[in-house]
Amino acid sequence: MTPNNARGRRVWRRPSFLAGVVAVAAVAAIAATTAVLPVGEELPTDPSAAIEGKGADPVVWAEENYDAAIGLIEQDAVDWATLIAAIVADPEAAGVEYGQREEGAKDFSYAVRVTGTLSESDFGQLAIDADGTPSGVRVGFQVGPAITGAAFRDATGLATFGLFTNQTDYQKAGTELNNMIKERVLAGFDAEQALGKRYTITGAFTWDPAKPQAVLTPVGIEETS
Repeated sequence: MTPNNARGRRVWRRPSFLAGVVAVAAVAAIAATTAVLPVGEELPTDPSAAIEGKGADPVVWAEENYDAAIGLIEQDAVDWATLIAAIVADPEAAGVEYGQREEGAKDFSYAVRVTGTLSESDFGQLAIDADGTPSGVRVGFQVGPAITGAAFRDATGLATFGLFTNQTDYQKAGTELNNMIKERVLAGFDAEQALGKRYTITGAFTWDPAKPQAVLTPVGIEETS
């Protein structure tokens, strides 16, 4: 009787042990495939995006697509006065006509061209005193040292979440593009010397209706008379 009881106890313990192993493995698998979303980023709602992701390397992707992205912003840039009037009148309609927004995202991103006099603004930015700017709306552009946001990535329509393995890589592709803007567009720009002068800035911004300001990531900076 004693040996049989001992065997019975072992039979009951083995499933409990195996269940624990399976549970630990499941938790590890979930942790390995879970991406933390950076502040300000939204995960597209398309359920197939992550499944069908092609796993593009974000650094390589940025290098290969930078010139095309610059070309698209320059090509699609809308005059500021025209664009902001449309946005103020009807943000959704303006976004459909002029902007880019990946499925599941909340805000539209735009390519724009703004001409005006430059002045000091928030840290890392210059303000643009541009004709056609509605009362209560601010417009400016980033000058560094940090170039933030994903407007340059998003306004082109070139990058979609499904191109990358996860949200982290999707975010990194935007960061790499911003770093290239810093190195290739802003490296030779003297913000202090530009104050009080008239410039045309071509760039991209994402419009949040709750914050009536357009902060451009510049792709082109040209002094005008």
